[in-house]
Amino acid sequence: MTSRWRLAAAALRLWPDEQPDVAPFMHGWVHLGNERLVRRLIASRRPRVLVELGSWLGLFTTFLLEETELCGASVFAVDPWDAARLQTSQADQYAADPEARRILADVPLYATFLANTWPHRHRLFPLRMTSLEGLAQIERLGAPVDLVYIDGDHSLDAVLADLEACHALFPEAAVVGDDWQWPEVRQAVRQFCTEHPMLQVVSHPRENWWYLETKQSEIMLLRDSRDVTVQRHAITFVHAAASEDERNCLCLSPKPSHLQLTRMPSSSTPRRSLRKRKQIEQNKPLKLPRENRDVT
Repeated sequence: MTSRWRLAAAALRLWPDEQPDVAPFMHGWVHLGNERLVRRLIASRRPRVLVELGSWLGLFTTFLLEETELCGASVFAVDPWDAARLQTSQADQYAADPEARRILADVPLYATFLANTWPHRHRLFPLRMTSLEGLAQIERLGAPVDLVYIDGDHSLDAVLADLEACHALFPEAAVVGDDWQWPEVRQAVRQFCTEHPMLQVVSHPRENWWYLETKQSEIMLLRDSRDVTVQRHAITFVHAAASEDERNCLCLSPKPSHLQLTRMPSSSTPRRSLRKRKQIEQNKPLKLPRENRDVT
């Protein structure tokens, strides 16, 4: 039985009757760490609806659709697909990328996106509008959003606005994002968490992803610390504060010297972490699942 929100979305007639006649072309920025994180979140949460803010030509959109094929989740792709707008309001994001500048000048963004994602049109809902307009539209449709991926305008005000809208409209959804290495993105996410004390950001300094969770302090894994005290507290913190799925996302290194955190929580250490803390004190390697090990 088709849900009401799907019927309402179908009434918007978001897809043309025929595939756009444009030259095949795909381009985008996808980090393996982001794929790994989102893949784990999809496997653990089995989302019904995902929202992607900032879709460009559909490279990561296609990844989301392929990863959710078995569970049949729907994906909303929200993007203005407006080259003139991107060249002005988001010029800093593309100034250092000659290929992106060429695409903005020569490639029809929206038509190319539709052509690239045409095989998935039964589960994909493209909304050609700003992030805030798109989130409001999805909320009006009544879609049960379980995961939001933020990769739109990287300016401080824009990221803050996206976070506030996600939190207000879809408070139960997992919020994940790209471009942690972008200074204004980091500043916006941390400022948002400061203003919402029940939330914290989980990140990795050598990768580009970040996501929010309901905890009381920020977790950050660094690979270069040689401080033994930090090593001990870090592994205790990670196992005390994070669930099994969240620990998997953190990509723990088997080398305890590669663990560090920014500040400690007040929660006590569960019994299951004592063995790992003892391993560190005895300078024994941690026996973590192979898939969680970073190769350095």
